[in-house]
Amino acid sequence: IAQEQRELAEASESVAIQEREEAERQRAEAEAQRREAERQERIAQRERDVAETLRGREAIQRARAESERDNALRTQSLFLADFAEQAITRHDYATALALALEALPDISRGIERPWVHEAELALIAATTQVRELRVFPSFPLSRFAHASADGTRIVTVTHGDAVVWDASTGDISARIEEAGSSIVAVASDNDRTRIAALLSDDFIHVYDMHGVVTARLYTGHSDRLGGSLVFSPDGTRLLELVSGDDPVVWDVDLAHPLYTLSGHEARVDNAVFASDGTHVLTSSRDGTVRIWDSENGAALHVLPGHDGREARVAVSPDGSLVATGAEDGTVRLWRISTGELMYMFSGHEGRITAIDFARDGRSFVTSSHDGTARVWTVDSETAQFVLPNHGSVVSAARFSTGGDRILTYAQDSSMRIWSATSGESDIILEGHTGPIVHADFSMDGNRVISNSVDGTTRVWRVEPTLLTEFAAFQERHGSSVRGVRLSPNETQAVSWSDDNTAVVWDLDSGAVAGRYDAHWDAVTDASFDPSGRFLVTASLDFTASVWDILSGQELLILEHPLPSVPGAGVFEARFSPLNTQIITRAGVPAFGRTAGDHYATIWHSETGAPIFNVSDHQGLVSLVAFSDDGRLFLTASWDGTVRVYDAASGELRTVLRRNSDPITAAAFSASGTYVVTGSSDGTATVWNVHDEEVLSVIDHNSGSIDSVSFVSEEEIMLTAFPDPTVSFYSTSRGRLIQRLSGHTDRVLSAQRVGRNEVLTVSQDGSARVWSLRTGREMYRLSVEGRRIVSAVMTNDGGRIVAGFGDGTVGVWRIRTNQSLVAFAWSLLPRELTAEQRRNFFLTSE
Repeated sequence: IAQEQRELAEASESVAIQEREEAERQRAEAEAQRREAERQERIAQRERDVAETLRGREAIQRARAESERDNALRTQSLFLADFAEQAITRHDYATALALALEALPDISRGIERPWVHEAELALIAATTQVRELRVFPSFPLSRFAHASADGTRIVTVTHGDAVVWDASTGDISARIEEAGSSIVAVASDNDRTRIAALLSDDFIHVYDMHGVVTARLYTGHSDRLGGSLVFSPDGTRLLELVSGDDPVVWDVDLAHPLYTLSGHEARVDNAVFASDGTHVLTSSRDGTVRIWDSENGAALHVLPGHDGREARVAVSPDGSLVATGAEDGTVRLWRISTGELMYMFSGHEGRITAIDFARDGRSFVTSSHDGTARVWTVDSETAQFVLPNHGSVVSAARFSTGGDRILTYAQDSSMRIWSATSGESDIILEGHTGPIVHADFSMDGNRVISNSVDGTTRVWRVEPTLLTEFAAFQERHGSSVRGVRLSPNETQAVSWSDDNTAVVWDLDSGAVAGRYDAHWDAVTDASFDPSGRFLVTASLDFTASVWDILSGQELLILEHPLPSVPGAGVFEARFSPLNTQIITRAGVPAFGRTAGDHYATIWHSETGAPIFNVSDHQGLVSLVAFSDDGRLFLTASWDGTVRVYDAASGELRTVLRRNSDPITAAAFSASGTYVVTGSSDGTATVWNVHDEEVLSVIDHNSGSIDSVSFVSEEEIMLTAFPDPTVSFYSTSRGRLIQRLSGHTDRVLSAQRVGRNEVLTVSQDGSARVWSLRTGREMYRLSVEGRRIVSAVMTNDGGRIVAGFGDGTVGVWRIRTNQSLVAFAWSLLPRELTAEQRRNFFLTSE
């Protein structure tokens, strides 16, 4: 038994040893597997690290490539913007527009590149000044172009054919083409436009605007290509003038000649109908102009004294007067009914090239080889205006249908539009590359159609293109608006007025979102709280009120103890940026009164309880302001000091004083580190708030400072009375950086918008938007008959809210960024040619 037990114990021990060995083996194997797993993980981690490094390098390389690409595109855009500016100085606005568009991104066309402000400025300038609408190809030997009565069709006429174009699409709608033809006349009356052509088949063919023949007049002149055809004003008669023959008048509808005008002793060069259709006038190389009865062709009068080549002839709209121009530069005015010479006009120093009467018949314009045009009245021999500045022979001058404008064009390919009342020209139409053969206003006066030997016919708009659209809100204040201010999210604006009310407007609809009229005297200030839910108003009724904007409920009345004297009241009321306090400024606007009449008060914004008063000043408190973080506020006074307080405790932190001149303006920098003050002595001072150190003193030297603000920590903006400019100075040295000049009267306010723009409002009644980077005017905003007194601009630059002296409030909508680019593309009359693209280092399309 003992032996068996020993053997059993040995066997058990042997099994235990084997189990231990197996367990050890398994542990070793597990350890080996773990180590292999760790090794594999290390290898995988290294691979991941390498991959991440490669991805990082690729990202860096991509970012570097994108940065280099953006820098290259930005540089290219700057060059293109400069080329566009050069084109603008040459008045080649269409080319400038195309170059500026090449320099800017366009999402709709899939063009990605950085937005370059300089290119934006060039685009704005080109868009607002480009007047070229469309270019129609023609032929170098073109004669003239004509717009249909309704303006929907353009007819271009050459020595070979006539083409009728759709004015809106530029497509050809009809073509009149005959071998050996001489297209010589186009006429429009109130209902129709007709085209007459002398063809090689001995007939004059009359067409409608669809190219359909409506009449054929047999002439027998197949071998004569020189001459002209002229329609009567109503289009029912046609005056045929063929070189070497007497003029013939035809009845177009009956297709037969009515009479021949015989009597001149030499070649007839010109023949025209009187504007009322009652007379025909002809001029000849025999030195005379003859007047004929258009009913029967009877000779009525001979007007002598026109020696040399052909005389130019024009008839007044009522058919009573005729003006004739001679080779010696003189112009004669005759009475048609009697043939009596009324006046002889002298002044031109070259041959008269054209004459045209204004529609009222009281004035006419002449053009000459001396490079000028002159405007005359029918009752004076002295020129009313001389229209100069053409560098070569002025081919013609024409009044617009309304008589308020004059078009002149010259052989140097230039065209100008002048005011018929002042004789001034601010419109230059350039784009043709060859002498202009013919140009005239459309019947509505809104377009100019020109024809040139460069082989093109061009249509131009007379009125400038506006990138701004003004809409007055339907309701208005009962008296002058005092100011306007935007809500924090810029979807609403508040205006306040002398009519004792403040009104909150919805900017999208223009509807009144709330009217607040509990005050019994003029409202002097209004502002939103940071959430945009509440409004605080200040009034000359000695109170400030807090309102719930949605309900219109007056939540709090902040009463100010003031003496009942004229002009006393509350002048400012603002929420703190932390929305826990309200600051008001109240007093009597008269220098030298007691300090108790001029003070600022901090109120609890929820309860309306006064927290503390600031009455330390010894003169009128001129303004109050919180720092951007709401922790400090300042008060400025006519006692020559600015006092800075802790907003929470009311503790006086510092007193800033340079001299005893009244402080008229003050502002914190964004960080709250600096304060700039403006004084009635015309100086501005930049201070470090913490140690009262003066960083710089700016001697503006243009009267009392009206406003000051920080553009950045390094730059301030100020306005002064009566200075019509806005000036920018460095904060550290007080050096003048730039000045915005253009207003004609005192600047009332200046607001920095975004990074690149400044909005100004002037006592001249206008508002303007300027480029902060270049100092150039971008937009000029005004409404005829209304004076802007206050305006604010949204940060995206898309809307400007304005209040007017007549109580109106309205908004300008401005095309910006992508909408500006899309609109500019819609105005582009022609794209860059292949040669231009090469010259401007652009790839071929």
